[in-house]
Amino acid sequence: SNQTPKRSSKEAERGVERLYARSVYMQEEGQKRREEIEARKSKRRGATPSKKISIEKAVEIYERGFKKKLDLEIKRETEGPTPYVSPMLNPLVPNDVDDYEMDEHRN
Repeated sequence: SNQTPKRSSKEAERGVERLYARSVYMQEEGQKRREEIEARKSKRRGATPSKKISIEKAVEIYERGFKKKLDLEIKRETEGPTPYVSPMLNPLVPNDVDDYEMDEHRN
């Protein structure tokens, strides 16, 4: 009949040793990789420069940002698809325009 020949116990033992040796090698390689990664992570980073900016530069940055915000609010009021009243441009107008309009109609 067509049975596969049995392997000798020596052949089986060599196969196991070969697989075990490969496994040990791969475990050692993985350990080396983990140690390298840990070494890279723990390496000290250079000091972050603590350069200070002048008050004039800070004011310039603030004013530039505020102007952009104002420009956006103006654009929202004039070009928006729905009515919008900017609380920045009209600080006395309540935030909810619909309630404000309702109060006007009641009086």
